[in-house]
Amino acid sequence: MQPGIFKMVIGIVGIAIAMIMFPIILEGTHDIATDQQIDTSTNVATSGTPSYQGVITLSQDLYNNSVGQVTSITSSSGTDTPVAATYVSASGSLTVTGLLDTGTRTLVTTYDYDAIDTYSGMDSVVHIAPLFVFVGLLFGGSLSAYAGFRQLKGST
Repeated sequence: MQPGIFKMVIGIVGIAIAMIMFPIILEGTHDIATDQQIDTSTNVATSGTPSYQGVITLSQDLYNNSVGQVTSITSSSGTDTPVAATYVSASGSLTVTGLLDTGTRTLVTTYDYDAIDTYSGMDSVVHIAPLFVFVGLLFGGSLSAYAGFRQLKGST
């Protein structure tokens, strides 16, 4: 195999690796930036009709104040299908809908919260690092492919 072809193949493989690895790197960044918390709320009363809801107070603030960070809610009542509806960051209260009957129950909530809020500047570094990795892999792959192409063009 000619050295130019080898460089081109390495460049193309580097670009492919960058494309494949980028979502994995982003997921890893989320894992670095967050920790998981499990809260148990007992005697949660319901209100509203016909769709009942309950309000619980979380021990940590949701990551990015987003209900999308709630990964699961389970209820001691077998008829419930609890869903995180709204979150108020000032009070740390989470409204849970999908509670099908009146009375009290125990809700176990699993959610992500900010793990690096005490390190000033670390949050910015964690969120921009994947971009540097992606651009570096693309640049290195492109440079290798270009060098291989130039070598092939020069040898003909």
